Amino acid sequence: MPFTPIHLLAAAPVKALLKRHFSVKLFFATQVAIDTEPGFGMLFDLDPLHGPFHTWAGSLVPAALAVLAWRQLAGLKIWSLKIDRLSWPVLLTTAWYGAWTHVALDGFMHSDVPVWAGHSWRTEDAMHTLLGCGVIAGAVIAAFTYVLPWVASVGARALERLYARLKG
Repeated sequence: MPFTPIHLLAAAPVKALLKRHFSVKLFFATQVAIDTEPGFGMLFDLDPLHGPFHTWAGSLVPAALAVLAWRQLAGLKIWSLKIDRLSWPVLLTTAWYGAWTHVALDGFMHSDVPVWAGHSWRTEDAMHTLLGCGVIAGAVIAAFTYVLPWVASVGARALERLYARLKG
């Protein structure tokens, strides 16, 4: 199925780390651009569904198109979506990361993805290992980014209240 949301999970830890130096909206646009290939394949009953856009080099074509389209539309508002103005480094690294994580995930999920010159790397064990590592890495990053600072702030306020009671 094209346009699967599982690809968006790859953006969460990077956004947590890079904050304003990474665009989830452009990441998503790159995912959709790459998945137009299997989308057309399903629409016109083509085989295989995943072709050149699902290789390391080929994925850079829809990524570049997403960057160029984003640059042209920057500053506009389409429905409720505002197209942010992004610097070239943010545009290029976000689209590149989006393209290559897409190929990597689809290489594990679909047997017809020609990641390395026609060879897929899909195995059940590798797919489960990748997903497990991703969940663990995301949990660790989320803990350090959100949970620990929150615990520290709550603990600091509790210590301040305790100190005020003891002092007064």
